[in-house]
Amino acid sequence: MQWYTPERHTCVEPYDKYCDKLRDAGYSYVQATAAQALGEMTAEAVYLLDVIEHMYKEEAATAIELALKAATRQVVIFTPKGFMEQEEDGWQLGGDYWQKHRSGWLPGEFVGWKTQTYARGFFAVWTAK
Repeated sequence: MQWYTPERHTCVEPYDKYCDKLRDAGYSYVQATAAQALGEMTAEAVYLLDVIEHMYKEEAATAIELALKAATRQVVIFTPKGFMEQEEDGWQLGGDYWQKHRSGWLPGEFVGWKTQTYARGFFAVWTAK
């Protein structure tokens, strides 16, 4: 799959303790949910990697719509294939609420996108024409 490589990379993260980790690692970040950040931005590319499964289906669909409006070149999503139970913060930073899986997705839900499936997850890539 062809991925667009932007010149600038900004992470979006709602949980303060994960933001601390991003800051400490030298990443540029915005503390917000995906929907909050995407509603206020334009970007060449939007990557929602291991993000949408943490939202209820309706909220995730809104975030995807906002990503498509915000991105001028490409949107890349990676998510588990189907619903995969997860309740706890594997990093043990108290972010159980943010790490809980609330929805499951299948490649067929991304009509018109290029998809690449792996054993436990898949990529869905939309590229502007």
